[in-house]
Amino acid sequence: FKAGNLNYMLKRSKGDFLVLFDSDFVPGEDFLKRIITPFIYNDDLSAVQARWKFIDRNKNLISLLGSTIGAVFHHICIPFINKRGVSFLCGSAEAVRKKDLLDLGGWKTGSLTEDIEFSLRLLKNGKKIVYLENLECPGEVPYKASDLYKQQMRWAYGVIYSFKEHFRTLFASKKIKISDKLYVSFFCSGYLFSFL
Repeated sequence: FKAGNLNYMLKRSKGDFLVLFDSDFVPGEDFLKRIITPFIYNDDLSAVQARWKFIDRNKNLISLLGSTIGAVFHHICIPFINKRGVSFLCGSAEAVRKKDLLDLGGWKTGSLTEDIEFSLRLLKNGKKIVYLENLECPGEVPYKASDLYKQQMRWAYGVIYSFKEHFRTLFASKKIKISDKLYVSFFCSGYLFSFL
């Protein structure tokens, strides 16, 4: 549903860049300027992802667990692979260059994790994604066990499904280094990378 809505919006957008937020994120007043700035200095940059922080982490044990999972991901996993030249979009608090999105056919409808699926297409086509550790965007995490479970299962399934879909063409691509292919594999292994 989200990918379909994004493609609907894409046909009606007029700018060169798209900045995306889920409804439970609250960007600061200088966020737009800061997330677009890297594009000004790098014409080869296709996408930028900001770090997430969580405003309701202490609501209860479920929100604490959800924010801990997110913090491991945003403070350890993504920065680790970003320092090695690979990064991913996370679906919210991100900016994409509209031309690159259109060149690659927009978002894939029906994808559970349109952000990861699009990231894999960008990477295998030699496009650059940057993670901004010093630009944070606050958002909420689920505070009910059933909601956290559904979120995490959707993310795990969607990431692994997207990786399976792009595995062959990603590893066949000459536009991405073999070491980067290995980092992408670890990242897309569901929660194995986070656990390690």
